[in-house]
Order: sequence, then C-alpha cells, then structure tokens
Amino acid sequence: RRCVQETGVHGISKMNTFRLEPLETERFYPSKIKEIIKDEVERIMAKEKELEKLYKDDEAKRVAGEISEQVRNKITMLPRHKIVVQTVVGEKAGQGLRIASKSLWAHEFDNSATYSYETDKIYCVVIVFGYYYCLLYTSPSPRDLSTSRMPSSA
Repeated sequence: RRCVQETGVHGISKMNTFRLEPLETERFYPSKIKEIIKDEVERIMAKEKELEKLYKDDEAKRVAGEISEQVRNKITMLPRHKIVVQTVVGEKAGQGLRIASKSLWAHEFDNSATYSYETDKIYCVVIVFGYYYCLLYTSPSPRDLSTSRMPSSA
C-alpha cells in the first residue's frame, strides 16, 4: 500500500494516519476560536484609529485582509482542518446589515465561529469555518490527475 504524504502549512511533512475523525483535543470548538478572533480583531482595530476617523474603502479592505490573515495564523492547534476566514469591515451609516454564508460540511466534525465588533463609525464581522479532512481519497487529487491515491487493488 502507498501512503499519502502531505506538506503542512509550515512546511512540516505529515504521513496519513487514516484517521477518519479528529482527536478530542483537535476538534473545532467555536468558543475557543471566538476568543482568538476577538483578541486579534480588537488588537488590530485598536491600532487602526485612522480608519474610524475617516473611513476609506481601500483601508477597510487592507484591514479586513490583515484580520483574516492574523486569525488564520493564530488557529494552529487544529491539524487536518481547512480553515476559511471571512472578514467584512465597513462604515456604519445608519444602514442595516445581514451577513450570511452557506457551506456543505460534515456536522459531526466541521463548525464555525463568528465575532462582531463595532464602534460608532465602523463595524467588523469575522466568520471562521473549520472543515476537517482525513486525506483518504477515492479519486485523484486535483493537483495530480495522472495517478490515483488509492492502491491498485481498491
């Protein structure tokens, strides 16, 4: 049999253990993730006082990207999870706002966490999705269409 070897986020090579579910310590718990989001958003927004004084779209886009990147980098305790961070930063001008997302996932292992931050002038909403994957493929990977990852006896 052939094992799949994958290089992780920080260049660490991992061998497939064929685990189909995360260990208890590796599960996506929204309360833990929400604390990480809260800490990062408040830290970044505290240093972005200019954005609150004079809102600019390009600055809001840069701040949203920075928040997404920092939150994703802080969530390192979840091996085998695909982490997706969606961040919206905007100006409050008396409008209503509703943010929605749709996703297909395994409800036993996948989850999401949301944090909202607002002041008199701006708002920020961060949604983090954690999708568990087990590296068992029955078809070729999109990265390697020439060979299947399953043994030839399958």
